[in-house]
Amino acid sequence: MLTERMLQEEFEAEALTGLFSLFEDRSVRYAILRNYESLPYSVGARDIDIVLMPEDLWATTEVVCELAKNMKLRFANYYRDERLTQFVLFRRTTAGEVLELKIDFFTNSQVYGIEAFTAEQMLYDLRHHNGIPVVNEKFIFLDKWLFHLFVGKSVHPKYDAEFAEICQREKDVLTVDLVPLLGKDRVKGLLDSVVSGVASQMPVLSRGTRVYLLARMLANRGLRGAGHFARFLGHRFRNLAAPKGIFLSISGPDGCGKTTVINQVISELKTIYGDDSIEYRHFRPAALPRIADVAKAAHAIETVDKDYSNPHRAKVSGTVGSLARVGYYWLDYLVGYFRSVRPVLLKRHGYAVRSLLLRYDRRSRAKPDRSAKWFPAFRRSPVAVAAIRILHSCGPRRGPSP
Repeated sequence: MLTERMLQEEFEAEALTGLFSLFEDRSVRYAILRNYESLPYSVGARDIDIVLMPEDLWATTEVVCELAKNMKLRFANYYRDERLTQFVLFRRTTAGEVLELKIDFFTNSQVYGIEAFTAEQMLYDLRHHNGIPVVNEKFIFLDKWLFHLFVGKSVHPKYDAEFAEICQREKDVLTVDLVPLLGKDRVKGLLDSVVSGVASQMPVLSRGTRVYLLARMLANRGLRGAGHFARFLGHRFRNLAAPKGIFLSISGPDGCGKTTVINQVISELKTIYGDDSIEYRHFRPAALPRIADVAKAAHAIETVDKDYSNPHRAKVSGTVGSLARVGYYWLDYLVGYFRSVRPVLLKRHGYAVRSLLLRYDRRSRAKPDRSAKWFPAFRRSPVAVAAIRILHSCGPRRGPSP
C-alpha cells in the first residue's frame, strides 16, 4: 500500500516531467534556481524556484494551465507581484490526502524592486542536471544571500555548508559581481565570513547601511532600474491599500458543525501553505480585554465566571446592555483589525476567527444560535439591525490570498 509520502513523490514526478516537457515544446527559456538535486523525480523542498525570461512569462502561464488540464489538477493559489509569479496546483486522492505542487517563477533577482541581476545574466552559462537546465552555482548563492543581506535577516543554517563551498570555488568571480553593489572593502569581509561556514551567524547590516547600498544600486541601474522600482512601489501601495483575496463567513445554529468545518479548512490550508500560514483566534481579535475582566477591574463585579463548558450560562441582556456589548465587540474588531489582522494579511497569510458575534436574518428575525440569546429584547428593533450591520461590515471585504 502506498504511503502518503510515496503518493506525493509519485505525483511530483508526474507533474515535473510534464512541466519540463511542455517547457521544451514551447521553447521556454528557463533554469532551476535552487533545490534541483532530486529533479525531475521530486521537488525535494516546499516549492520549486524557476528563473525565466520576462518575454516567456505568458507562455509559462499557458504551460501551467495545460499541465493542470492534462493532470486534472486544481489551482489552490495564483499570486503575482513585481518579484515573482506563483502557482499552487493540487489534487485530492480517493482517501482524501492533498497532493500539491508549488512553483515560483522569477524574471530577475531583486530586492525591494531594485534589480540585482537580470534574467539574461542568470540564464548565461547554465549547467544541466538530468537534462534540466540549472543556473550557475554563483547565482544559487547570490540570489538568496543578497536578498537576506538587504532585508536585514540571516540566512538559514542549512545553507552554511553549501554557501561556503560555492564561495570558496567562486570567490574571485563573486568579488567581481559584488564590488559594484557593496564596495570592495565590505565584500572581502563578508565573503571571508561565508567561506568560514558561518553565513547564518553573520551580523545583519544596519538599516542606514542597507538603505545607502540599495540607493546606490538603484542609481546604477538607470531608467530600467527606475521602472522596476516604480512597479514595486505600485504593488506595495495596492497591497497596503487593500490586501487581495477572499473574505469568508460561516454561520449557523449551535451544533451544526461550524467549528468542525473551520478546523478542517485550517488543516487543509496548513497542508497546502505551511503550518505558519494561518493565524487563529477563538472568538475575536482580542485587542481589548474581556468585558467581564473590565467589569471586575472597575469593581462592578467581584468574580469572573470561567465555566466555559456552558457557553449559554450568562443571563439575558437588556437593550442597553446588548447595545453596549455590540459596541464593545465592534470596537475590538476595529482595533484588532489594524493591530493583529491587517499585518497578517499583508504577509499573505490566512486569518481565522472561530465565532461571529451574532447573526441576524430579516425573514426569521433571529436565528436560534448563541448570539440570539444575547439580543432577545431588541432583536426586532431597527437600531439593533443597524448595529448588527455595522458590526458585520467593520472589517474589509477582502482578505489574504487564498
